[in-house]
Amino acid sequence: MGTSFSCASHLSGQFERHRLRVLIAVTWSMRIPGGVSSHIADLAKALTDAGHRCLILSPSERFHSPLWKAVALFKGGSVDAGRLALTQMRLANLGRRISRAAESGSFSVVHAHDVFAARVAQCTRLPLVLTVHGPLSKEIRMLMGKRSPRYLGYAQESETVAYAGARRIIAVDSGQRDTIVQEYGVDPRKIHVIANAVDTDLFVPFSTPLSERRYLLVPRRLVKKNGVDVAIRAFALVDDKQIELWIAGDGPEEPHLRNLVRQLRLSDRVRFLGPVCQRTKMATLVAQARAVLIPSVPVEGVVEATSIAALEAMSCGVPVFASRVGGLTEIIEDGETGFLFEAGNWEELGSLLKNALCDTDTLATVGRAARAYVQANHSLPGWVSRVISVYEEAIRG
Repeated sequence: MGTSFSCASHLSGQFERHRLRVLIAVTWSMRIPGGVSSHIADLAKALTDAGHRCLILSPSERFHSPLWKAVALFKGGSVDAGRLALTQMRLANLGRRISRAAESGSFSVVHAHDVFAARVAQCTRLPLVLTVHGPLSKEIRMLMGKRSPRYLGYAQESETVAYAGARRIIAVDSGQRDTIVQEYGVDPRKIHVIANAVDTDLFVPFSTPLSERRYLLVPRRLVKKNGVDVAIRAFALVDDKQIELWIAGDGPEEPHLRNLVRQLRLSDRVRFLGPVCQRTKMATLVAQARAVLIPSVPVEGVVEATSIAALEAMSCGVPVFASRVGGLTEIIEDGETGFLFEAGNWEELGSLLKNALCDTDTLATVGRAARAYVQANHSLPGWVSRVISVYEEAIRG
């Protein structure tokens, strides 16, 4: 899949000479909602608004079909080998797309957003920048345990190849930087920590007073490290029966979470919305929430980074209740721009919610401070200027 973004035509001649052409590569489907997809969409928008051009490339969508999964399973002979075979077919397809684009000679730099994409992007002579959103091999262990040793081994090998081949690396928080330095021996001089950003023109405050909003929102993929079960258990302690808990996302933990809701007798107050694919719809959903919960827990070494979901809520002036872990502590000042609690401690979160929901003035004050913080530190123009500086370093070698 390729998506092209072009700059405005009225640019000055001087600016034209310095215009960048960025090839953005990602292994995952841009049709799947989530932090990385939002990050890349915002990057493309910000580059375009700054007068640059970019092309987003990902493998063909056909590889998500049951037919191709069956072909891979037949080719591999086992689930583990089939998963690896499907990944390698997708990467071969992505590699061909990258090569064809690079051969046009019109691109200045390749920006990969996962280690698989960075691995195949080395088929070109273009300078390579890699953004590390999280540790891939650890996420595979979190999701699959020991069920896919061959696939896990390929991911670990890809991490080593990608980190070595990238001229510059962007880590979305200091924890990601520390991990790749300490565990992969990457030279810290080629790593830039650039926290995630948010479209503050899309994620804007809503006019309805907080006291009149009837739901708390958990905008999370349903996997263990996102701690959605912590939010559900904490919500059971909320006395106000008029407030609901809405969960936006899907994932392998959904059956367990639905069962937990039934066990806690919350079925009439908890709604599973499924994935929200349209960003405008997500922006409205976030802005109309009384609060957003980001209850992440470290699992298999996977620790929440500078959560885009948290930044989106803060941009809307909606108070965020988040775990005191990873990049969340780098964007939230407890009691000032949000509320922090010990990861996994649903009783602490429940107590925070009970007290805060009765004090809408404090919630509104925190929400306004959060919006001001995001506008000053995580808006797209300032963020993309830092990313462009990394591109320029990579181009210079």
